[in-house]
Amino acid sequence: MGLYSSIDIYVKEFDKSQRESDLGSSTKRKNVEEPEGAAKQLKLTTAFKKVSQKELNKLIVDAVVDAMLSFSFLENSSVRKLLEAGFPGKVILNRKSVIPLIEKEFQKLQEDLQNELHQQKYVCLTSDSWTSYRRAFIGVTAHWICQKTFKRKSAALAFKRIVGSQTGVVLAKKIEEVITFYELHGKVTKVITDNGANYVKSFKLTEEETNTESHDDEPECFVPVEITDLLSEVDVSATNVLLPEHERCSAHNFNLVMSKDMDAYSFSTNFASLRDSTLSKCKEQNRSSKVADLIKSKIGRYLLTPVCVRWNSLHKSLKLVSKVFKTQNDDICGVIEALKIEPFSSREIEFLDEYIGHW
Repeated sequence: MGLYSSIDIYVKEFDKSQRESDLGSSTKRKNVEEPEGAAKQLKLTTAFKKVSQKELNKLIVDAVVDAMLSFSFLENSSVRKLLEAGFPGKVILNRKSVIPLIEKEFQKLQEDLQNELHQQKYVCLTSDSWTSYRRAFIGVTAHWICQKTFKRKSAALAFKRIVGSQTGVVLAKKIEEVITFYELHGKVTKVITDNGANYVKSFKLTEEETNTESHDDEPECFVPVEITDLLSEVDVSATNVLLPEHERCSAHNFNLVMSKDMDAYSFSTNFASLRDSTLSKCKEQNRSSKVADLIKSKIGRYLLTPVCVRWNSLHKSLKLVSKVFKTQNDDICGVIEALKIEPFSSREIEFLDEYIGHW
């Protein structure tokens, strides 16, 4: 239960009590016999006093975490006045005091997760890395079938900052750190990632290291190496990283088939012209805010804009355009007329349907 829901319950109890008092005088209400065991109405002040300091701290921590509020939220004067009025006599957490409590809850969550994973025989991991506001991050999740209930379960194991380039060696070390922390060596069946060159390289490093260890008796030979590779990567021999088996994400593979492979097929002039003319009309919304507002006013919503880093965004975008043609044909035709662009031909609409159907 969050902080605001708790306040809402107490206020409702208070309002209910006030409404009952307006129906009659207090003298008449005293003469009415209440059923045995009936719950007495709580006054607002009485209800709030029943919340202990420990319970209040837990409510505040839950509210900050669940709503992903910044710690400075508790420093806001209006927020502090609200909490002080609702919980008189209690100490209201501030930025400095709430951080240790959240860190304590986080450590407990990690320990509980470690204990649960310790009981499992097999675990599958997924990993991805990205850049946001000039900072790089890596996330690792775990998925397993509970040995007791046979239900599929998932958990986020790590969300780490990456300092420097997202090279194969750096990613391999980060994944290995997570596996070691949760004591998952020998339990991880596969690690699933996208087809990024850095992830492919990180698992190839492990394969090369394993192959080297299994051929120690073979005579040493020299292989020419590009100097740029040596300068851009950390010394592989110093990593000592051994990762589980790698699996490339099937959803990403299908996306590549429908995007990159379709681009490669553009040597067909007829196909390329049909594809380009269809997609250009579907992306008219991005031309200006005026066009976007016109589309929303006609069909009741904005169209989806494909994003290159989101694997299935193009498919979702074209699927929505196709749906609008089938359910709001007059509206979309009004948009096309207002924008003074060439209407969709029957071949272009057929292209949309086939593209979506073969995804």
